[in-house]
Amino acid sequence: MKKILTLIVITAATAFGASAQQLWTSAEFKMPVTKKITAGIEAEYRSTDRLSSTERWAVNASVAYRMKPYLKFDAGYKYINGYRGDEFSTKMRDITEHPKKPYRHYYTPGYQLRRHRAYISVTGSVKAGKLSISLRERYQFTHRIGKDYTRYYINSSLPSHDFTKDDFMTSGTTQERIKEARDKHSLRSRVEAEYTFSKKCRFKPYASIEMYNTLNEKFSSDKTRYTAGCSYKINPHNSIDLFYRFVREYEGSTNINVIGVGYCFKL
Repeated sequence: MKKILTLIVITAATAFGASAQQLWTSAEFKMPVTKKITAGIEAEYRSTDRLSSTERWAVNASVAYRMKPYLKFDAGYKYINGYRGDEFSTKMRDITEHPKKPYRHYYTPGYQLRRHRAYISVTGSVKAGKLSISLRERYQFTHRIGKDYTRYYINSSLPSHDFTKDDFMTSGTTQERIKEARDKHSLRSRVEAEYTFSKKCRFKPYASIEMYNTLNEKFSSDKTRYTAGCSYKINPHNSIDLFYRFVREYEGSTNINVIGVGYCFKL
């Protein structure tokens, strides 16, 4: 029965992921060091463009300290390897200077961007019957490593083009560009509610709202995550998690639909 339920959850995640914009997967290993301290290692993979390409992969090492049943501290480090897909764009040049070919079409081959991230957070929780409500405040520092990359362009008299990648790379003009290194300081505030049906029930549904604010940009709002999911405890050592997440990014007014599935093994 346990294997059947596990298979159903994984199959559902794959089916929903096919219709979502992104699929997030993770596998985590947790080991208690003392009664109050737990260490963990997590591997993460995210696909995008309806599972057609990789958005990023990451590895994370963390340690958590539960001071009280209602108060927990944790800190960690994450290495992130992100992928930028091929990009096409068009800009209009000064028509008085370039009357015959006022349009410049660009092609940028995909490249990787690597980031180092460190974080520390505190989580407080209260219980009201079968409902548990928690507030987590997390400070995170992210350093994006600089990247040199090549961009190609072709001048044209038309505002749109049908040039292929090969056209740009064989007959286009190259530009050597630099994605500058960048440091980002963020505060992530998350409110989460979790419901326990009974002590014997292995399913725990939950919902959360998480807000991102960039500290080194005048505390500007970066994005908000709305999540609804359910965890299932297979046995004392194994558990899985399935969730839907709506991400609203304020820069560029982008909305992202995510299906996620995670696995955790705890000693």
